[in-house]
Amino acid sequence: MGSITIFDYAIALILFAAGTAVLGFFLYPFIRAVNEIFRGSAERRRLNRTTEKLNQIDAHLDAQDWRQALGALRGSLVTEQFVSREAIRQVREHNQNVLSRAVVLAEELSTRAENLAEVERLVIENAEIQLLYLKSMESFTRLKAKRREASKGMPDWTKSDFEKRTKEILAELKHNQSAISRSFEALLRSLEQPRADEVTYH
Repeated sequence: MGSITIFDYAIALILFAAGTAVLGFFLYPFIRAVNEIFRGSAERRRLNRTTEKLNQIDAHLDAQDWRQALGALRGSLVTEQFVSREAIRQVREHNQNVLSRAVVLAEELSTRAENLAEVERLVIENAEIQLLYLKSMESFTRLKAKRREASKGMPDWTKSDFEKRTKEILAELKHNQSAISRSFEALLRSLEQPRADEVTYH
């Protein structure tokens, strides 16, 4: 049996690299599917928590315990990032339901939800920004898949543009989240204050 030459090592290395690439190509869809399952499970848990928050508010409203309902409103708006269209839709619906409960409380407490329209605008904006981020990610993923199928790499300028755009979107989302927090807190404070026309002067 002859000795193994450098040429043999080179051939073995090339075959190993080619095999790894082929294996990765076929395993990628499976790995991605598994990742989607775990990510979807985490989102469902977070969505379940939003439902629990709304149920707590409704329980206090049904019991006509207005102050407890007001307390339950704190922290009930959801602004955290989600990664599926359905989850984003459900969260937007949840937030609008929370704001409708704020209106009920304003009526029962004879107060005003003074900046309700502003909070509602920001909640809608939050969903739109999240959808924009999701569309950007999906577009980049499709582009990578097409170039991979064509055995082409991703140009550096494309990666740079994508990273810049996603950073801008995430910064916009962070700014929106902060704005919602401030505006919703102001709304809650207004619910605690008696209306000017309800104040009795002696």
